[in-house]
Amino acid sequence: MFNLPIEIWLKIIYFSKLKDVIKLAQVNKFFFYLTKQNNHFFLNYQEGFNTLNYFKYISFIKHCENLKYFEDFSLGFKYYISDNNQLFKNKLKTINIRITDKYELNFIKANRDLKNIKLKCSHNLNNYYIFSLFDKLDKLTNIFIDNSLISDGILSIFNKYKLKHLAFENCINLLNFDILIHNNLKSFKIINHQYNNSNYLQQFLKKQKNLEELTLSLINCNYMLADTISNIGKNLKILDLSYPQGLLDDFCVYRISNNCHNLVELNLNGSDITDNAIYFLTRNCPKITKLSIAGTFIRDISLVFIAMYSPQLKYLYAEFNRITRIGIFNLLLRCQKLKKINILNEEFSMEYLNKVYKKISKKNERNLL
Repeated sequence: MFNLPIEIWLKIIYFSKLKDVIKLAQVNKFFFYLTKQNNHFFLNYQEGFNTLNYFKYISFIKHCENLKYFEDFSLGFKYYISDNNQLFKNKLKTINIRITDKYELNFIKANRDLKNIKLKCSHNLNNYYIFSLFDKLDKLTNIFIDNSLISDGILSIFNKYKLKHLAFENCINLLNFDILIHNNLKSFKIINHQYNNSNYLQQFLKKQKNLEELTLSLINCNYMLADTISNIGKNLKILDLSYPQGLLDDFCVYRISNNCHNLVELNLNGSDITDNAIYFLTRNCPKITKLSIAGTFIRDISLVFIAMYSPQLKYLYAEFNRITRIGIFNLLLRCQKLKKINILNEEFSMEYLNKVYKKISKKNERNLL
């Protein structure tokens, strides 16, 4: 066991539970110093975090020299972090945390080299504290804000960063996205954002010529937004338009697919598309490997289109549709790289589908085609 390379041990530690790593650090000097190189830390209630053992966890955080990742959604964070100033010495690169008080903000500010941040903010937290937080961090490249009342004024401070990834979820106060001057984003996400006027969002998206990932989930969609996505879609690889609040129909998909030829993953769950949209999509976007079309109006003919024009497909999620096994078998005949199909609210492994498929005679296979 001790003959394993250090790189292998570090991998094992990376995927182990925190309580097991803490025990490992107590075995001998070799493991003690090995765990000091820990570059990952995950703390939440699922690992048994409570008032009885958090001192042990905090001690372990201090023990790690190269800690890069911190996550805590367990609440009660403010009650212990103010008494552990040594935690502020960690040069974290990534923090994923729920903010309920100024103690968490002080902890974040102490990590001036922070590059990736995901905040789940309390609505009771004053906007001034959020503003002061982003005013202190200079090296951020990825920002994810969840469940916050942050205003357009705070949005404007993001302009000082060289952002590559920006995401907002359940942020009801954000309206004027055109304040942002960024034009070199790689990823942009908006989830569950209600607004009456989408012009600001469209103006912001028009600036993005290098987007590789775009998520507009649970928002108001229309033809103008579809045109905007089409215009910036040359480099898009991942597109999520799931559960639109407006109209996302065959014509929208036709417009989008005309220019988004490099799409690899596409999510159209809960949209108003029919078989016509799948025809346009598969003809114009042959590189798709992951397709989600659950809760739409597609039938078996859509799977025939996919089988004919999307041979690279690996994952298909099409539950709650009018699809039968006829469409599935047509898909299996041509899409040899399929790994998983989720249909009729059941997940079939490819091993199971292959067993069923082998029972079909060659004569029936010709009839299915």
